[in-house]
Amino acid sequence: MNQILQKIYVIIFLLSSIVYVSKIDFTFTSYKDNKYMEIKYFLVWIATIFISYSLYYTNEIVNKYILPISLVLNVAILLLISYYYDKFSNKFHYISLIGIIILLISFKIDNFKMNMGYLENVDEIWIYSYIIVIIFWFITSSYLSNTAKLLNILLILYPLLYPLNEYFTHRVYTLVGMKYMYEMILLNI
Repeated sequence: MNQILQKIYVIIFLLSSIVYVSKIDFTFTSYKDNKYMEIKYFLVWIATIFISYSLYYTNEIVNKYILPISLVLNVAILLLISYYYDKFSNKFHYISLIGIIILLISFKIDNFKMNMGYLENVDEIWIYSYIIVIIFWFITSSYLSNTAKLLNILLILYPLLYPLNEYFTHRVYTLVGMKYMYEMILLNI
């Protein structure tokens, strides 16, 4: 990964963390309408902490277990988000939910071991399937505005500008960066 981009990502993450930690309710009880979206973002934030660590240090537990598990949890929570926010009102959304279940079933933790921010074994079929399923999930989500759908699709596609073994590193940093920008707009800073 480009060292300048890596440093930019870490700075964005640190700034985002300051804003995030100052606003978060770690019990998630105050987020009545957005509880599961906030839990998803919390999972992304935790994954970004460990990816940031993984960029500079090698730790077998982080690289082999924590990062792959955080990925699968971020995919799995989409089922809860669909249940609580979409109420399964869009029949096409069922297709994306079936795709998510297939992704979860076909997930092999050994294929997602990371080292210094890179996937060691790139499971191209799983990653491209993930991209297609998640894009379809956003398109068929009835609770998202068209602007939110487009922005999320762009955030899914952006990491494809880099080697596939860096896909999830770029993905989490762009998600954290966009959340930071969103929070800054809300705070009018």
